Amino acid sequence: GPHLCFQLLNAPVLDDRLETPSMTEFTDTPVWDRPSAMLSWRHYLGERDEVPYYAAPARADDLSGLPPAYIATAQFDPLRDEGILYGLRLLQAGVAAEIHNFPGAYHGSEVVETAELSQRWAADVSWALLHGLNGWSGDGTRATPPTGETRFTAALAGSTQLDGESGK
Repeated sequence: GPHLCFQLLNAPVLDDRLETPSMTEFTDTPVWDRPSAMLSWRHYLGERDEVPYYAAPARADDLSGLPPAYIATAQFDPLRDEGILYGLRLLQAGVAAEIHNFPGAYHGSEVVETAELSQRWAADVSWALLHGLNGWSGDGTRATPPTGETRFTAALAGSTQLDGESGK
């Protein structure tokens, strides 16, 4: 497959076992809750006896060799702990990872674009995408994006667009 240069994990869904403290605690939170997670995993995996790690990355034994990651989680999100734990496991495997937990946020709260927290979240994710696509330094410094046709610009709406002569 293609060489992956970066992982941008925004409220990532990583563990089908649904056993983290945040997953068991947040059963009725806005937008996403434990029953929603149970339903999504059931639809995604079907009736499997064995769940492969490529379907549920938290099941992977070895995370070494993966690309650098930016992980964003929300305080009141059932997915919070699996994102944070995955980030810690990446760090333990020698993979550069930046982990941000947004206090006071819930899953999907960043769609309230006028909220200061949402604006900070969008800016952080956009910065991480630009940084990741243009060479993650791993030392906490910002990457200097290349110029010309290879420069990438992150759109705050969640998609990416390529800047360059061709526009493709």
